[in-house]
Amino acid sequence: MKIKSSEIGKLKNKPIFEGLPDELKTKEAYKEIESRVKLIMVSDHKHRKIERFMDCPKCKDKMQKRHDYLIGKGFKDYTQYLEWRRVMDIIIKGVDFKVS
Repeated sequence: MKIKSSEIGKLKNKPIFEGLPDELKTKEAYKEIESRVKLIMVSDHKHRKIERFMDCPKCKDKMQKRHDYLIGKGFKDYTQYLEWRRVMDIIIKGVDFKVS
């Protein structure tokens, strides 16, 4: 998607990096955080339905650990982490993953 110069003033300002510590703005931090989040979410079981995943005590614990880790790193919430990850993917890998 290309943005016309006449549309720039109409775009919403969405400061993804606002309030984030400077150390989260590096490639090394991206690799560290992504590997740690993946490690936290590794599980010894699977769920066929999302409802069972959300009711599973082990999976709830893992989601809470992931949340606590991200908050401890300096993110305001999980949404900011997802936006940060998308921007870092674009910067580092040159890939824009569209979420539909």
